[in-house]
Amino acid sequence: MDTQNSIEIISDLKETKNDPLRVSVYVDGAYVLTLAREEVSRLGLAVGVAWEAPLADRARVVQGFGKAYKQALNRLGRRMMSQTMVCDKLKALGHGREVIDAVVERLIELGLIDDLKFGRAMIHHSHLGKPSGPAMIKQRLWGKGLKSELIDQLIQEMKDQEEYDQLEMALRLIRSRLRGLKRHDLVTRRRRLYGALSRRGFDSDIVQQAMAMLSELEAQAQEEGLL
Repeated sequence: MDTQNSIEIISDLKETKNDPLRVSVYVDGAYVLTLAREEVSRLGLAVGVAWEAPLADRARVVQGFGKAYKQALNRLGRRMMSQTMVCDKLKALGHGREVIDAVVERLIELGLIDDLKFGRAMIHHSHLGKPSGPAMIKQRLWGKGLKSELIDQLIQEMKDQEEYDQLEMALRLIRSRLRGLKRHDLVTRRRRLYGALSRRGFDSDIVQQAMAMLSELEAQAQEEGLL
């Protein structure tokens, strides 16, 4: 048996019509894949080169990298994403672990993925919305795939900031809820407010302090016609 005839050979390299910086690779006359010109050179692809399994595998990884990298950039251009979010999205798009790891590593090198900055941005955004305590913010960060050590660092950093006043945020939540509880009796009102503070993740001592100030807040609400 002539084993030479069983070896596949790169038969042509053609610039793509829409992008002259990309090259289509043909093996034994059949289209195989398209790569950036610099990748073709880096891999040593040329007409007459044997298309053996190791070379073919490397070329397919490179091709997958380019596609996945572009998809990741498109999504990062629309919003910040954590490392886990990018990995999950690329996996959902059908990319393998080797390609995903390579893309994420490159994006981290370029500073386009930064879980510390992402976490800080999430915390800042949470302060602009409905009042939330550390436990709820921690759960949100965990839900985005941040590592527990980083989450602990971010939460402590948040508590150390002068502008972060957890008690004031708890009081803001109470004020926002009082009007909706107008028709309820005092016991029911206080029970629901206590539950709301707890569910929003405020520290237990902050919940106690806020509830201790409830009579004052209710009096203010009555003066303003909210209760």
